[in-house]
Order: sequence, then C-alpha cells, then structure tokens
Amino acid sequence: MMCNHFFIIRKIATACLFLLVSWALLHLWLILIHSIDERVAATLLSSPIIFICMGVTVFSVLAQKQAGVAQAWYIMTLGLVLAFIILILLFSVLLNTLPDLNDLVFYYECFLILFFTGSPLYLFIRML
Repeated sequence: MMCNHFFIIRKIATACLFLLVSWALLHLWLILIHSIDERVAATLLSSPIIFICMGVTVFSVLAQKQAGVAQAWYIMTLGLVLAFIILILLFSVLLNTLPDLNDLVFYYECFLILFFTGSPLYLFIRML
C-alpha cells in the first residue's frame, strides 16, 4: 500500500512538473512573439490543439504502468533540444549568416509544436 502510494505521488509530481515546464515554455514564447510584434492569434500555438495535447500528456503520465516516466520524458526533451540546436547551427553554417530574432522565434515555435504533439505520442507508445 505504501509503495503504491509513493508511485502515485511521483506520477502527480511528474505531471505537475510537465505543466510547470509547459507554462514556462509558452510564456517565453509569448514574450518572444510580442517582442517581434506578431499577432498571437495567428499562430498554431495559440490554438486549442496544444492545450488538448497538454491534457492528454498529463493523463498519459498518470496512466503509465512502467516506472521512470519522468526520466524518459527528460531524455525525449533533451533529445529534441539537442536536435534543434544542431539544426540551428547547421542552417547558420550553410546559409553563412547568424540567425536573427525572427529565425530564433521560428525555430522555437517548431520546437514547441514538436514538444507538445510529440509528448503524448511518445507516452502512448511507451504504454504499449
């Protein structure tokens, strides 16, 4: 009983951590969008699809039967971050220019879309 209770608390803590990280990522995105004077309503990240994906991710974190969901989620997130850093460096070298703020906002939006849509898919595959 005590062991099962411990795993439920860890799952809830992982889900809360995901929501906190999601809020921080979306808040940084909102600051970047306002700094380049772009309309927020015209972007995919302001659509309800992202919030549905966030809810599905939280429920799939809570429904995981295997241990180590937080570690797997950290590894997936770190892999995405490293892939986007490599892509930014690669495009900078190939185009022989430094990325400006608009380019960085575009890369960040692509990262967020993959992060929010990839998290529930990864956790569903992990449940199988």
